[in-house]
Amino acid sequence: MTLRSPALPRFDLAQAPTYASGRTANTVVASFASGRQLTLQLGRGRSYPGVRGSAPDTRAFYELALALDPSLDVIDFGSGSGEGCRLLAQHFASVIGVESNVTALAFAREYAPAIQFQFRDLAQPWGEPLADLTVVVDVLSQVRDPQSVLIAAKSALRRNGRIIVAEPLAAIGQRIEAPQRRTFTERALHGLLTRAGFTAVTRLHGAFGFVAFVAEVGTAVSEVSCLSYAVARARQGAHSELEACLQLLDTRVVHEARLALAELSYSASRCDELVGHLMKACKLEPQDSRVWTRLACVALELRDHSRATHLAIEALEREPCDAEAAKVLAESLQLAGHPQTQEAWQVASRLAPDNAAIAVRFAQVSAADADYASGIEALARAIAYEPNDAELRVVLAWLLLLDQRVSEAIAQARRAWNLAPSYAGIHELWQAIGVVVPSILVEA
Repeated sequence: MTLRSPALPRFDLAQAPTYASGRTANTVVASFASGRQLTLQLGRGRSYPGVRGSAPDTRAFYELALALDPSLDVIDFGSGSGEGCRLLAQHFASVIGVESNVTALAFAREYAPAIQFQFRDLAQPWGEPLADLTVVVDVLSQVRDPQSVLIAAKSALRRNGRIIVAEPLAAIGQRIEAPQRRTFTERALHGLLTRAGFTAVTRLHGAFGFVAFVAEVGTAVSEVSCLSYAVARARQGAHSELEACLQLLDTRVVHEARLALAELSYSASRCDELVGHLMKACKLEPQDSRVWTRLACVALELRDHSRATHLAIEALEREPCDAEAAKVLAESLQLAGHPQTQEAWQVASRLAPDNAAIAVRFAQVSAADADYASGIEALARAIAYEPNDAELRVVLAWLLLLDQRVSEAIAQARRAWNLAPSYAGIHELWQAIGVVVPSILVEA
């Protein structure tokens, strides 16, 4: 599907700031006509108008929305600097931007003062629907729980409302930079929308480097229409809503319901029931890697390393960017003592850089081969997502110590001590550092 946007008028640049270099290389100071100054952190998290950074330019996805009825009420989830809202406000009569970052929100209120911006947890459901269109661009890739954000976006929509979603497209060899946590395949993002209760999910073309969809909330706007709600109810022991989804005509919903039932069976260790659901899901969507990944998990738990490896490879052949399949493959190869174990963990780490457990496993395997640099890099990436994780910092300090980077190891040990002084691993680390350098230097 292609939405064609009308020609845009030129921006009113009256509220555009001037920029000056900040105190560090990755900061700038924005100065507005009002006299307010804001120090901006440049990086992958968000872009600011007129400043070049690593965040992608997403204006094209807001322009797609301009082909829709101008009478619609619009909410931009994760409005960032407000640049997307300014584009939307040139076409739509009512635009609201919601943002969870205080600095970005302050910038947006200066940059687009005529637009209403709200500080809000993006995963917080709306008490009443206020919008006919929600826009979610480059947001799900950065949040901990993308499903909850989509459910919240659905709760903000009126009957027959629509959503436009655009997220970074998964690619082999990708390099993900914090705060971005993930990328999406077309199937994965479509599945999230289906589980959130959206229908008529249609791919938007012309989204280079991104995967984009427009979807509808449909005529049923109650929370029961959300497959994720049915899954939550099933976890509490009430399976009727989830089983009712199996009777629907929409095969996508039925497939996602089958996978959800399989996940519940897996959690409850009901192996025969799990395999039955997966086989039925496979008949509906034989190319869905999640079926093969879950079967690989079962084989791994049964200590059938050969079978687990085969099934994980089947999953990755269908979807090379399936992070869970890459993790299962790495685990099975490690248990089998395969020589390519380190490479497998490296792939898993690149696909899920925010996964602390994967980072630690990769670091341990790398250290066993005396490849400290690779492990240090993976741990540093993981810490960018979880800076208060003392265990991660302890493991990083060990690798730095083994790599003879003693001063850096001491710095990480101190951070870990400040975060969790009672953590047993820190005391062992300090003892090791005390052997390497005089105690007076450690205490300095």
